[in-house]
Amino acid sequence: MLISEIFHSIQGEGELTGIPSVFVRTSGCNLRCSWCDTPYASWNPEGNEMTVEAVVERVASPDTSTSSMLGLQKLETSPSPKQTLTA
Repeated sequence: MLISEIFHSIQGEGELTGIPSVFVRTSGCNLRCSWCDTPYASWNPEGNEMTVEAVVERVASPDTSTSSMLGLQKLETSPSPKQTLTA
């Protein structure tokens, strides 16, 4: 899957607000939302092809107990989104 970026930050939404998290932003979104704050992951997709295993390896960290995936609209066009995420 094409990954735009993996970064550490503080969760800013929901029940986990304020908790350190790892964010994984996929790339290649087919939507063109006027409020999109990441055109580099949508309008002109960029990033690196990574396997699910490689993403999990990068996300695994003793310093962070939660992770969030961003930009999963791309999985809507995946032949098997469930297989992609559970591989």
